[in-house]
Amino acid sequence: MGLKESSLQCDLCQKEYTCSSTLNMHKRTHSGEKPFQCSICPRAFTSSDQLTTHKRNHSGEKPFQCSICEKVFGQNAHLSTHKRSHSGYKPFQCSFCQMSFSRSHHLNGHEQIHTGDKTFKCHFCEKVFRRSAELKVHEYSHSGEKLFKCPLFQKAFKSSVTLKVHRRIHTGEKPFQCDFCLKAFTQSSGLTVHKRSHTGENPFQCTLCQKPFSTSQQLTAHNRRHSGEKPFQCSFCQKAFYTSDKLAIHKHSHTGEKPFKCPTCQKAFSQHGSLAVHKRSHSGEKPFQCLSCPKAFTSSGDLTKHKRIHTGEKPFQCSICQKSFTESGKLTVHKCYHSGEKPFKCSICPKAFSRSDSLTEHKRCHNRENPFQKTIQMPILPKGI
Repeated sequence: MGLKESSLQCDLCQKEYTCSSTLNMHKRTHSGEKPFQCSICPRAFTSSDQLTTHKRNHSGEKPFQCSICEKVFGQNAHLSTHKRSHSGYKPFQCSFCQMSFSRSHHLNGHEQIHTGDKTFKCHFCEKVFRRSAELKVHEYSHSGEKLFKCPLFQKAFKSSVTLKVHRRIHTGEKPFQCDFCLKAFTQSSGLTVHKRSHTGENPFQCTLCQKPFSTSQQLTAHNRRHSGEKPFQCSFCQKAFYTSDKLAIHKHSHTGEKPFKCPTCQKAFSQHGSLAVHKRSHSGEKPFQCLSCPKAFTSSGDLTKHKRIHTGEKPFQCSICQKSFTESGKLTVHKCYHSGEKPFKCSICPKAFSRSDSLTEHKRCHNRENPFQKTIQMPILPKGI
């Protein structure tokens, strides 16, 4: 079959083009040539257009705006994809489970869950990834390079995506909103995890005890309870923890730091989550609704504990006598009966207790603050009697 009039053909793959510059750019996919070098980071590109688009990651320029919600983008293609979120159009359908996606690379990543394929291999440690973007971010962990710098805070990041998310701290932008309670998030992953607190979905299950979790991070931390691994150690007292979050919270007990302050009553907290829950005491908000009864709660943790009333679940078991409890705190107190440990010491006398509420009750003996003690009113007798 002959070439179309005015068409140009690639010598290697016979693909046809109408413009010589487009053909030349295509040939670079075979040769690997990338003559357009970024002046800020080591990345290079096959065309000047690709370089122009890439530079917007560094400058923060977003010239393409959505006419519906006024959200802005660095690339016209990203704007086109975003518009599907308004129309609900998802043209890319999975051939295994019929799920649909608005982006082709989301479909590719999803189908690899079915096939188990991980095609992108790290050149340094042989670790494999489902997506090339994940591989690029991972490879920066070997080099230690942080090429994407925040112009406001001088903080640097290993990927443009991480920088983009960081910028929302400065702008206050939270583009991902929950349909149930209207809470908004800076990342779509945060919204996905949050929605599970409403739906009760727990897609990650422990293979040893079948306990379900809403995130893979929670499952990983839980697995350490079976293995006994505590990789995060306090530099002050050498106490070790299952997660880095628990270690960070614990360190505040040494430093006394409470960096999260309530704007309404100025009460300070060592954890951001504790502040968020506290704020609901002012607003009266209880976004975590029990699906079995009308009760609602200010935190997902309280809802989880409450659900065990309906299910009868007691996931915390004593390793000595096999007695089970609905809360980990109750198990900790129970273990003190076996060990004889009394960690709650009176600051006035030598007495110690296995429970904090027992210590509080004991202190009333010193402070004369027993609210349950009746005051006996003696009658006033006439003088001379």
